[in-house]
Amino acid sequence: MSKRLVLAGAIALLTSSLEVQARTWDEAYALASSAVAQMTLDEKLGIAVGTGQLNPNRRCVGDTTAIPRLGIPSICMQDGPAGLRLVRNVTGFPAGLNAAATFSRRLMRARGKALGEESRGKGVHVHLGPSLDIMRNPKMGRGWEGFGPDPYLNGEGAYETIMGVQSVGVQACAKHLIANNQEHWKYGLSANVDDRTMHEMYFYPFLRSIEADVASVMCAYNRVNGTSSCHRAGVLGPNGMLRKAGFKGYVVSDWGATHDSAAENANNGLEMEQPGDYIVVGGGIFGGNGLRNAVNRGEVSQARLNEMITRILAPFYRFDQDQAFPVTNFDAQRRDGTGPKNLRVNVRSDDHTALVREIASASAVLLKNNRTTTTGVPTGTTVRGLPVAKDRIKTIAVVGQDARMPKLDCNEMGECNEGTMSVGWGSGSNSLEFLVPPIDAITSFAGSSATITSSLSNDLNAGVNAARGKDVAFVFVNAMSGELAFYAVVHGNMGDRNDLDLWWRGGSLVERVAAVCNNTIVVVHSVGPVYFSWSNHPNVTGIIYAGTPGEQTGPSIVDVLFGNYNPSGKLPFSIADNEAAYGTKIVYNSLGFPDLDYDEKLLLDYRYMDANNIRPRFEFGFGLSYTTFAYSGFSLSQSGTSYTVTFTVANTGAFAGAEKPQLYLSYPPSAGEPPKVLRGFEEVILDVGASSRVSMTLSQRDMSIWDVPSQQYVRPSELVSRIAAGAIHDSAELCDAPKCHPETRVAVQDDLYSWIVDGEGEFDRPKKTKWVTGPAGSGKTAVMGSLADRCAANGLLGATFFFASWSASIGRRRKTAFVTTIAHQLAQHREDLKDAISTAMEKNPAVFLKNLHVQMEILVLAPLREVVGQSDESGLRGAIIIDGLDECEAEQYHDIVRRGKPARTNAQDQLEILQVLQAASSDPSFPFRILIASRPERVFREFFDPERNSTLFAQKLDLNEDYNADDDITLFLEAQFNLLRRRYRVSPSWPPPGTIQTLVENASGQFIYAATVIRVLDTGHREPPEALLEAILKIEATQKWTSNPLEPLDALYTHILESSPDPLLSIRWIHSVDYITMLFGPRDPYNLCVASNINLLLQRDPESSEAEHLLGNLHSLIRIPPPNKQATASYGIYHKSLVDFLKHPDRCGKLYVEYPEAPMFIWDHFVRACTILRDSSKSLAARRAEIHERADREAKLIAEESRKDVFEEEYNRFWCEGIMSQYTGKPSETVCTSGPYYTEEDILRENREKGFFKPLMIRRDCLVGPHHTKIGQDGFAFMNYNLAKSVGTYGVIEAFCLRYEAGWTESYLDDPKIFDKHAVTLFLEGSAMPGYFKYMGTFYLRKYSRVNLDLVSNPRTSTFINDAFEARVKGVTAEERDKCSFGVPLLIVQAAKDFYGSRNPFKTESVA
Repeated sequence: MSKRLVLAGAIALLTSSLEVQARTWDEAYALASSAVAQMTLDEKLGIAVGTGQLNPNRRCVGDTTAIPRLGIPSICMQDGPAGLRLVRNVTGFPAGLNAAATFSRRLMRARGKALGEESRGKGVHVHLGPSLDIMRNPKMGRGWEGFGPDPYLNGEGAYETIMGVQSVGVQACAKHLIANNQEHWKYGLSANVDDRTMHEMYFYPFLRSIEADVASVMCAYNRVNGTSSCHRAGVLGPNGMLRKAGFKGYVVSDWGATHDSAAENANNGLEMEQPGDYIVVGGGIFGGNGLRNAVNRGEVSQARLNEMITRILAPFYRFDQDQAFPVTNFDAQRRDGTGPKNLRVNVRSDDHTALVREIASASAVLLKNNRTTTTGVPTGTTVRGLPVAKDRIKTIAVVGQDARMPKLDCNEMGECNEGTMSVGWGSGSNSLEFLVPPIDAITSFAGSSATITSSLSNDLNAGVNAARGKDVAFVFVNAMSGELAFYAVVHGNMGDRNDLDLWWRGGSLVERVAAVCNNTIVVVHSVGPVYFSWSNHPNVTGIIYAGTPGEQTGPSIVDVLFGNYNPSGKLPFSIADNEAAYGTKIVYNSLGFPDLDYDEKLLLDYRYMDANNIRPRFEFGFGLSYTTFAYSGFSLSQSGTSYTVTFTVANTGAFAGAEKPQLYLSYPPSAGEPPKVLRGFEEVILDVGASSRVSMTLSQRDMSIWDVPSQQYVRPSELVSRIAAGAIHDSAELCDAPKCHPETRVAVQDDLYSWIVDGEGEFDRPKKTKWVTGPAGSGKTAVMGSLADRCAANGLLGATFFFASWSASIGRRRKTAFVTTIAHQLAQHREDLKDAISTAMEKNPAVFLKNLHVQMEILVLAPLREVVGQSDESGLRGAIIIDGLDECEAEQYHDIVRRGKPARTNAQDQLEILQVLQAASSDPSFPFRILIASRPERVFREFFDPERNSTLFAQKLDLNEDYNADDDITLFLEAQFNLLRRRYRVSPSWPPPGTIQTLVENASGQFIYAATVIRVLDTGHREPPEALLEAILKIEATQKWTSNPLEPLDALYTHILESSPDPLLSIRWIHSVDYITMLFGPRDPYNLCVASNINLLLQRDPESSEAEHLLGNLHSLIRIPPPNKQATASYGIYHKSLVDFLKHPDRCGKLYVEYPEAPMFIWDHFVRACTILRDSSKSLAARRAEIHERADREAKLIAEESRKDVFEEEYNRFWCEGIMSQYTGKPSETVCTSGPYYTEEDILRENREKGFFKPLMIRRDCLVGPHHTKIGQDGFAFMNYNLAKSVGTYGVIEAFCLRYEAGWTESYLDDPKIFDKHAVTLFLEGSAMPGYFKYMGTFYLRKYSRVNLDLVSNPRTSTFINDAFEARVKGVTAEERDKCSFGVPLLIVQAAKDFYGSRNPFKTESVA
């Protein structure tokens, strides 16, 4: 039997030890009311107001004034959620994130009970926990205190913890209400959250806390939707979320979180202020006579004051804290345990230690295990991987500072990360007094059975030396975060992490150790996700994410590593390869407290990744085991409004262990939920060969969504639950959708309405489908919306579907709910049709899992045939209107991704819908005409091409070509300005003459531009509309805006441009087209501007289809001639506002490309074209072969010159023995250890596959080791010609490094000892240049041009890289350099990437 099973029994005994029989709430309130009736005003205020942060008699972090005559002591409130802080003789528990990783309600509750027992033993009345702050962003400073990014897991963690804490008569305090999700700016930022997101995400854990009868709730520092959290009536007030959910306890402020007036706070729901005085970040609103004065002035009534005190005291009585509760026996102001108030009561126990050890082991997540055994089967003894076989391992390396004892005195908040990381810093930290580090536990366990070599720092060389040749190397790495507190900075991090990197070069340490030990086991102690770019290294045989495991960090990880405990932890978050995969950001920089718009809504972590088809490296809920499990016998049963899923889990492997099955629920698309959400989990402990029947119940609420209008959870049902309700023309979501002004677009609407009623005069075979198109912003949605209203009013509307890629509702962005939404609307026309559709669903319950063609047949066409066949006059006629089909996004299927097939494209799903509609319109029983509106993207142009399908479709209507939009925009603006003048009482002469004409010209036929301008003028800005209009008319590309008044228009442009395969290159094409057109104008006698010439100039290969590849999705922005007219027709830009957008850096954001780059871009491509013409006598294949042959020759040359014997002789003599030994005082063999060398074959392979020589030809541990900062000019004396050639690319970058470190200012490029023309030419010219060095290469073009043309005068060569270098290194701190894996060289690389990353206008590589 495994140790897990033994410990489970121990915990079962523990949970039945001390429990307090609580009073009922009614009994508690009666006692509290009686006490309050006897109190004076001073006594009441002493309960509502803390005694003060500066009170020398304060024993706890927060307390109240005692009332001895009523038997009410000073109520002691103490941190924290992972164990008592600032207190001796207590246990350091695993943090909340580790409790979540256990996916075990049993352990969550046991942990809560133990926390409560230690609090009670120390005389703490209120345990300030659990922390329920959703991990909105993986870098969130205090995310480790809570239970991760998932609201359900947070809710279960909250419920079980509170039940445990309060079972022993200690009050729990759920914190921090609400939307407290980052440390930067938290003391005043506003979290702007919509109602549904608030209830389903951020309030849900508090709802579960209320269901656990939590005694108190702590309000947060931040504002919510503009109002301080501690006096937001909608959350705390009589009709706020808390009280509506049944909360019976009291609300206490976070320390210093109160603002504004005492009356505002008290009347809107705050009962207690802590600590009671002002503490820099706020507070002191009730204190300092603030509440007293408010009561005396009648601003706070006596009844409200009595209610406040009654609510505070009710939990005190409910949990029998008036009956023999231990007195407070510690002094938090003397955290060293000294002084007369510290009575040294020891509340530790063997049970608590065992529990901490089990939770730490149970929360360890096995991410990778490449196990091999002596027999080749799981029952054999481990050779490599986990669990480690103690008897086989004779040499062990323990590497990394995270393995050693941490620094124990890091101020009150534990603000340092020096040693093993068992918990983050801040008020949620705990005692490290009895911590056992990994090195001690491994040493103790191994005893004399193995020799242990350690390197308890993150020194790369020392780690390599310790690990080389060992049977196993344990590498311990970490990443830490914590509370901002009083603006504490911990190793450069202000609470929130700066990035997702491992600290102290942890990733590099892993890679370096793995290079010399083929059995490297990595243990990650981290407060959340980190980057695991090294996880696929073949020598990394095992990876364990151990989180923040508490004081038993060493023994618990030994239990897992050596197989005494089978890991069963599951990730409580996802691990991705970049921060963008999480969909949110930490706001670091702001001019004043920022507004954080929670636009991601319900999509956090795995929810966001699922919705956006992002595959993480390790998914939420992932975790391996040493054994294997099998699932079988699934069944589903219903009882009332609940459903129960039942299945069998069997242990089919070689180890006893625990499985953690998880239940995820998918909602219909119309529900607006993420693709899947966690709704259940269980813990199943099984011996080898054993099985167990498991049941998981879904309650009514588990299957419901928050309905904003009814303010309750409702369950989606049947067909209605599977529609995209927001896509219907009269839906609430489309209440603000654009519509045509009554006097505009009249001719267009009449034309389309006439076609719906009468068609085009066909008799034998009517054309039932018509395409309405036009560039972006030309008013298609407004026309379709107005037409839908008109058809509905006249009984001619069959159904509508308005796609929108910007919609928060997935149903409007994808095809899934398309047919069901159409069927739902058709069912409303006639009862018999509704019955027919209902019958079809009953007969085909799996219809919603079918493709769109099958759905259309079963849900629409078959019912229509039945109805039409039974009636000579069905009464069904009119139109089905589809708008924005070009915005439909592709649905991805996991099985396709798993098989390595290419992901579906948007165009494929759009074409599928077009084909489904075409098939429907061809059915004789289908009585509707179909209007499809979209931008003129390729899939639509080809589908509606009259040369391909001349008989199927009605003539298309192009809003840009067939109608004069300027007249309509003029009418629209005139009418809107009339309304604005009346509404704002503006002079009749406003706007000035010519203004409307200017706006019409700026719009260039774009209704969205005109509508956006009016929206800006009429949205209640503090500035009058006259000033706003003047500002809009003066917008220039160089102007800086603090806010963007044209954001809707810019969002549209950004969306369209990002649909290009290479948006930045596409924008350079657009700039070039605009520039060339401007140069030659409409008079172009030489046809220079025709599309074919532009293509010849700008395409890298004149025979390619690069233009169509880049611009094919931009037809709504650019006039692109068809292929047969490109020799005579020109490209054109539809809208002037697009050019304005592209020239404005603040509006463009990441898409900004400097317009002056256009001539440089054109010139570079002109040179390229000339080169192609010069070499036209050679075939392209021959040209490529010649370049490859030359590259191979150069590769062989460098390989020959970097042979190990030549390299060692020169490198060690000049560098190691001369310079490194001189500065370090160590013999060369200890400074320069052997490193990787590439053979000639290796270099040729790298050259072929990647286009550059890998810089590992040199030994990086020497060149960029920890001592390189001491090397100055002497280093350059030995960087001679041969060495420069040998080290190639990396040598150049190291020169940058040394120049910076030595503080050199003179030009070093002319020094022949370092570089000469041949060396630099080799650097630039060969394919030995990585992509990012191509940008840096422009620095050298003045002297060493690769192109045999006059490029040396190009001004870019003298300024760009200098600017980049200076901008980057000036702000580089020593701390940043130390964190960088390879020191300053990577900072220089980053300089080039930062400077050119989104703006590189130059391509200097060979023609091929």
